[in-house]
Amino acid sequence: MASSFTTSYGIEKITTGEQSGSWGTTTNYNIDILDRIAAYKSVALSDASTATLTVRAGSPTDGASNLQDGMYRIIKFTGTLSQTCTITIAPTTTTAYFVFQNATSGGYSIIMKQGSGAQTVTIPTTKSNMVYCDGSDEVISVSDLFVANALAADDLTTGDAAVTLATTTGNITVDAQGSDTDIIFKGTDGASDTTFLTLDGSDAGTATFNHDVKLNTDSSVLGFGADNDTTLTHTDGTGLTLNGTNKLTFNDTGTYVHSNADGDLDLVADGTAVDSINIESAGGITLDAGTAASGIIYEDDGTEMARIHNSSSDVILETKVSDKDLLIKGNDGGSTVTPATFDMSAKGKLLMGAGAVGSTETANATGSVTLDFDTYSNFVLTATGNVTLANPTTESVGQSGIIVFIQDGTGSRTLSLGTDYETAGGSGLTISTAASSVDIIPYFVQAADNILLGAPQLAFA
Repeated sequence: MASSFTTSYGIEKITTGEQSGSWGTTTNYNIDILDRIAAYKSVALSDASTATLTVRAGSPTDGASNLQDGMYRIIKFTGTLSQTCTITIAPTTTTAYFVFQNATSGGYSIIMKQGSGAQTVTIPTTKSNMVYCDGSDEVISVSDLFVANALAADDLTTGDAAVTLATTTGNITVDAQGSDTDIIFKGTDGASDTTFLTLDGSDAGTATFNHDVKLNTDSSVLGFGADNDTTLTHTDGTGLTLNGTNKLTFNDTGTYVHSNADGDLDLVADGTAVDSINIESAGGITLDAGTAASGIIYEDDGTEMARIHNSSSDVILETKVSDKDLLIKGNDGGSTVTPATFDMSAKGKLLMGAGAVGSTETANATGSVTLDFDTYSNFVLTATGNVTLANPTTESVGQSGIIVFIQDGTGSRTLSLGTDYETAGGSGLTISTAASSVDIIPYFVQAADNILLGAPQLAFA
C-alpha cells in the first residue's frame, strides 16, 4: 500500500512495510517540512494583479515534490507593485495560520484569499497581519480578532508603540457604547497628559476641541453639516479669530453675515470698536439697514450722533444731537480741511468752504475792518466813520458775493481798500457820499490775496 500525506502540509505517512531501505530520505523531507512550519521566508512578487502561495502540492508523489514557500509561518512579500495583488493560498483544503508582511514598494495593498471564498484579508503596504485559512475557501484575520477581544475586555494600551488604524475598504468605527461615555483623544504635553479632542457621548457625538484645530494643506476644508453649514460659538462670547495674513472668504453666492441676537452687527478689536473698515468692491457697496426706522447709525461712546435713513422717496442725513454741526471734511496734505458745515445752531445753515452760501453779516463799521469770508459770503456794513477793508486771510478761490456799503445819517464816510482788493484799472472805488445812501459792490475771489471788486451800484441815495 502506498504512503499517504497529511491534509495541510503533505507530511508523508509511510504505510507499514513500505519504503524498505529509504525511510531516511522520506523522514528528511518530513523534517524539512516541520522546519519550514516554524520558520520565516521572504517571497518576491512579480508586478501582477494575481499570485499563488502554495502550501503543499495538490497530489504530492513524494516529499521531494512538496517543499513549498507556503509552508513557512512568517512570510514577507517583497517586490515593486503598480497595482493591488490578490494572492491565493492553495490548495483550498489547507487549514493553517500565517503571519504576512506587505513589504512591497509602490504603495499598493495585497489581498489574501483562498479559493473562491468571499472572506479575504487586505494588508496595506508596510503593514502586517496574522491570518488563518479554515479549509473552506475562507481567510480570516486573527489580528482583527485580537483587537476586537482586547477592546471588548479592557483599554487598548500599547506602551511606547505608535498606533495606526488603517483600512482600504469600509470604515473604522470607535464606539463608546454608553450614552454617557466619551471618546477622548490624548497626547502628552511635558509631564502631563493633555486632552486634544473629546467626542461627547452624552450629547449625540458632539466633538469638543480643547486645543488648536489646524488644516495644514492648501486644499484642506473644514465642513460641518449635510449642507456644509458651519457655526462657530464660544461660551464666553468670543468667536472666530484670524491671525496673521489669513483671510475670511465667503464663496457661496448666497452668503450672508448675520447679526447678533440683539439685532446689532458688531465689529470689534480687542473689545473696542475697530479703527476703520476697508471694503474693496468693483460692483459697488450696499449698506442696507432694512427699514426706514432703523437706518445706518453712527454712534460716539453710545450716543447716537447721526443717521442716514429714508423717508418715502427722500434720503435723509440727520444729525441727532441738536448742538452738533454736521461737517464734511477732506485732507489737504498734512491738514484737515472743512469744505462744508451744516450749522445746527443756525437751524440748518450750510457753510461752504470759506463762506456760507447765502449767509450775510450785518454790522456797523468804522476804522479797519477784516471781512470774515470763512463764515459769510455777503456783508452789509453801515459806516459810522471812515472804513478801511483790511487784507483778509479767510477767502477761498472761486468765492463770490456782495458787499453792501451804507452811509449813516452823517454821510461822507470814505471806503479804503487793502492791497488784496483789486479794482478796474486800479483806480479804486467811487461810492456815494450822501447820508443814508446804499452802494452794492460785487466781488469775486480770483486767487489767494486777489479779490476783484466790481463797480459800486447805487441802490439808494
